[in-house]
Amino acid sequence: VRQFMMFFGERITYEIVRENGPTEEVLDKNELSYQDIVENGELSRYLLLNRMQSDFVYQNDKELLTTMKQYQSFDVATEQLFTLL
Repeated sequence: VRQFMMFFGERITYEIVRENGPTEEVLDKNELSYQDIVENGELSRYLLLNRMQSDFVYQNDKELLTTMKQYQSFDVATEQLFTLL
């Protein structure tokens, strides 16, 4: 079992396989795609990256610029709080 982090527009193909000694049986094969941005009220870099990708794909230029500015402010804050030794 593996866990994946998906970004907007990504697709992952997966198989569920039963191992029986030296042989394998494919029980299920499918593809997942991430097209919906779920917002749980917490503003994070992950959420902002997904918003930017969605805004770019759907040509929402005004929203894209706003989100890019938010992301940049996160970047500046991180650089100020955490310095390399």
